[in-house]
Amino acid sequence: MPSLDAPGGLGLGLDLSARTRLLLQCQNAIAGSYSVGGAPADTVALCGKLVEKMLQDTPVFGQAEFVAAAAAAASGRWAEARTHLARSRALAPGEAWLARNRADLLLRQSQHWSQSDMELLQADLALLLESRSGLNWVAANYVGKDALRPAVNRVLPAASPQQQARFLDAVTQIVGE
Repeated sequence: MPSLDAPGGLGLGLDLSARTRLLLQCQNAIAGSYSVGGAPADTVALCGKLVEKMLQDTPVFGQAEFVAAAAAAASGRWAEARTHLARSRALAPGEAWLARNRADLLLRQSQHWSQSDMELLQADLALLLESRSGLNWVAANYVGKDALRPAVNRVLPAASPQQQARFLDAVTQIVGE
C-alpha cells in the first residue's frame, strides 16, 4: 500500500468521489471493530491517517469527520471521537445517511458516551424521523436497544403528529412480528 505522504499517496489529489469511496471502505473496515475481534489495529490506524490527511485538505467534510470519530472510538480515544462526532454533526446536519451512522456509533458503544454525547444523537434522530427508511431504523432500534429509548422519547414529542403516528405504527409492526 502506498505511503500517505509519498507523491501520489492516498489522500493526495483525489476528487470527492474517490475520497468518498475511500472513506466508505474505511468506515466498513472500522465497523468490524464493533463486533467480536474488531478491525485490525493497523487498518484502523491507516484509516485514521487517511482521514487526517483528508481533513487537512478539506476541513469541512462531514463524512471524513465521522470516519475520524469511528477510528478514534475503535482505538479507545473517546475524547477525540466526541470532537469528531460533534464536527460531523455541525458540518452535515441534514445528511440522513451520516446521521444514521453517527447514531449507530453512539448506540453500539453507548457505555463510552456521556449524556451530552447522547444529546447529539437527538438531533440526528429528529432528522431520521423525517424519512421512511430513517423512521424504520429508529423504530427497529427503539424496540431492540434500550440505550436509544430515552433519546427517542425526548425527540418524539417535537415531531409532527404524522411522524409520531408513523413511528408508532412502525414500532407496533415490529413488536407484532
